[in-house]
Amino acid sequence: MEINESLALTYSILYAKKFGFISKSFFWDHFCKKSKTNNFRYWNAFLNCGAFVPYKELQGGSEEYYHLNLKSVLVNKDGVEPVGKRTPLYLYHDEQVMQFIYSLDSQNLIKTFWTELELRSNSSSSYKILGGNTSKIPDLVFDLNSPGEIFRTALEIEITRKSNDRYFKSFLNYSSLSNLDFVLYGTSHERTHLAIKS
Repeated sequence: MEINESLALTYSILYAKKFGFISKSFFWDHFCKKSKTNNFRYWNAFLNCGAFVPYKELQGGSEEYYHLNLKSVLVNKDGVEPVGKRTPLYLYHDEQVMQFIYSLDSQNLIKTFWTELELRSNSSSSYKILGGNTSKIPDLVFDLNSPGEIFRTALEIEITRKSNDRYFKSFLNYSSLSNLDFVLYGTSHERTHLAIKS
C-alpha cells in the first residue's frame, strides 16, 4: 500500500486513538520507506502537526512514545472515539500487538479490529463483539477479510510466562464467547509456548 504524508498522519492518529499511543519506531517502520529526505519530511510532519505529545513520565523524557493531544483539530476530524492515554507499563507489549495488526491491515487481510482498551471502554459493545461477558479481554479482536461469514479471531501476545492455571482459566473464558472463532497466541519464548500447549 502506497503511503503518502497525509495518509501516514491519518493512520498514526487512528492507531493512537485505538491503542492509546503511537511509537516513533512504528511510524518509521511503516511510513518512512522512501528517500531519506522524504522520510524526515514525514517525521517532521508528525512532530509538528499538533496531534501528538511525547510521554513525559518515561525516563529521560523519552521521545520514543507519543500519546494524542485531544485538543488537536486533526484528532477530532473523524468519528473514532479515542481510548485515552495508555499506561507506560504496557507500551512495549501493546506495540507488539500494533505491529501485528498493522501488518495484516496494510495487506487488506482484515475487515476491522478492536483493541483491548476499546473493548474495556464499552461493555455493551464488547458483549456484542465477543458474544458474551468475560473477565478476560483479549489483547486484540479482528475480523478476517474473507468471503461469506465473519471469521472473528482473538489475539493474545504473551511477553512473560504465566501459570498453567491462569492459561486454563483464560481458555475457559474464551470458549464461552460465542462470537470468537479462533484464539491466536503469540509468544517469544519456548517455555511460554509449551505452557500454553500443555
